[in-house]
Amino acid sequence: MRFIRDYYRQRGLRSTETSTKGPLTSQPFVTLLCDNDAQFEVLKGSFSKLQGVYTKNEIRLKENAVNSAVMYTNDFSWKGVPIVPLPEVSVVNHIIINTSINVDLAWYWYARSYEFRIDMMGVYEDADLSIVGTNTLPEKIETLRSYLNKISHE
Repeated sequence: MRFIRDYYRQRGLRSTETSTKGPLTSQPFVTLLCDNDAQFEVLKGSFSKLQGVYTKNEIRLKENAVNSAVMYTNDFSWKGVPIVPLPEVSVVNHIIINTSINVDLAWYWYARSYEFRIDMMGVYEDADLSIVGTNTLPEKIETLRSYLNKISHE
């Protein structure tokens, strides 16, 4: 089953829509793929419009409400596509940032078009901007903020 899921994930990554690389403001809407709440809190101080999505390696119980910000293992189909309804995103002034080591949330990466795709873990080859290295996450965010200030069209 894992082979089938990985096959569809890789096929999806190969057919990714290209980023629009359109104009950004200094405060874009951000979708964050993260591993835990600590990573979300680090970025919360830098971006006012932030939506975090992370996975829990457990099965969602029926009494737990469906939440598109926390994806459980049974919230994905065998192809790796979320089976829960996800909120629509606007393409204008919207970037996606990956701070997660695993690729369980790769669907977010390849299924939608964004202005910029930013990878901070070196997981995705088709990132528009990769900030990898031994620096801490706050240092990487500071680098990203300075880059966004330089390319913003305000």
